[in-house]
Amino acid sequence: MNRKHSKRRHAYRTPFTFLLFLGMCTAALCICRTQHACGLHNIHVVRIPLNSGMRVRPVIARQNALKCETFPEMIARTRPYAAINGTFYNESMRPLGDVLIRGRLANRGHYHSALAVRADGRVEFLHRGRNNFDWSGYKWGLASGPRLVHNGSIALNPNADGFKLKSLDIKGWRSGIGLTSGGVLLLVTAKRPLTLEEFAGVMVKLGAKEAINLDGGSACALYKNGRYIAVPSAPMTNILAVYDTRQNPS
Repeated sequence: MNRKHSKRRHAYRTPFTFLLFLGMCTAALCICRTQHACGLHNIHVVRIPLNSGMRVRPVIARQNALKCETFPEMIARTRPYAAINGTFYNESMRPLGDVLIRGRLANRGHYHSALAVRADGRVEFLHRGRNNFDWSGYKWGLASGPRLVHNGSIALNPNADGFKLKSLDIKGWRSGIGLTSGGVLLLVTAKRPLTLEEFAGVMVKLGAKEAINLDGGSACALYKNGRYIAVPSAPMTNILAVYDTRQNPS
């Protein structure tokens, strides 16, 4: 870049023009360096302002927790504005976290962190102790984990969230959801190997005040407004979908 600048230096007729050009170049370099310094390269983020008619809800494959579909099949069937893969599932294709659909518990799991949505569309992040989630007052919900961020800081405790402690040492592709203090929902996939702590750090740098981990690896999936950002090789039993009620009121 410096060689190109030296060759073109004669083209700038005024000090103002040269300074303007130099400022633009410096800004571009800062953006690039900041991305890499913050560990955000190969991180894909969909930001959803929740005060703009967006509604968040989990979707189960073919309306049956024991079935599965490909991610594109689920997108074609449910037609969301945006979507990310959901919670983990077992060999029988059963989700391992709670799934709440229209106020009814479609699946009971054992994870301790969840995204919950009230009837008016408000999104909250929940964390439970030994007892099951109390879903009264909520219309939609999806439990996964472990919790990554709480009150803007990394808050990792896999054992308390139903995961083995050794999960902290595993590196892999990651998916997660977060909520900023400004009410923006973050749908995030990391297409490079990260530990849970590294992924939690990414969520903090993206501005999440609350965040939880989702299924990852070959299940990493991300979609927005007609574009597949990450297509998983694994089948989907559940996803978290976002609908724009201004376009589709249902």
